[in-house]
Amino acid sequence: MISAFTNTFKIPELRQRILFTLMMLVIIRLGASITLPGVDVNVLQEWLKEGVEKAGQNQGVAAMTALLTVFSGGGLQNCAVFALGIMPYISASIMMQLMTAVVPSLGKLSREEGGRQKINMYTRYITIVLCVFQGYMLAKSLINPQSNFLLRNIIDQSDTRELVPDGGMAFILITVLVITAGTLLLMWMGDQITDRGIGNGVSLI
Repeated sequence: MISAFTNTFKIPELRQRILFTLMMLVIIRLGASITLPGVDVNVLQEWLKEGVEKAGQNQGVAAMTALLTVFSGGGLQNCAVFALGIMPYISASIMMQLMTAVVPSLGKLSREEGGRQKINMYTRYITIVLCVFQGYMLAKSLINPQSNFLLRNIIDQSDTRELVPDGGMAFILITVLVITAGTLLLMWMGDQITDRGIGNGVSLI
């Protein structure tokens, strides 16, 4: 098995695709660790440290935190620019697949020449709508961490530290823009991995 893996690097095109895919994945991991503008990183790190200690005492909290971390790639827990990950696009894809099966006009469109491209375009539009909505909800939950299902389990109600010192409308708008841009960037990277990498870009992300 090791020799087979080594032989793949002897093929120039395959080696280039593997290295390109690895480079994209490294960039994605970096984006999952960059905190959103306006979020106090020191407070976040202290809360996460306290959360680890509490999780050791509460198996339910530990399991929920681990599950959310897996689905967001750590971005949601870190309040990162890739906090939503690729999930809005996957949700939009599922919605379009269901609508194609239920709505006759969409089903007909998917069978026409060039119809699949239009379906993909509609999917991207729905992704943007989902990103704006989920980004707004995330921004509001960061302003009031007690309403954040991930943070409220690790924060004492008596804790007066603010995760977002200036939680006005400007923070909400910036967060929505950054979150949406982050997900669209992940979509683009997924397409690049599919075309120039080893394939199945969205699944790899």
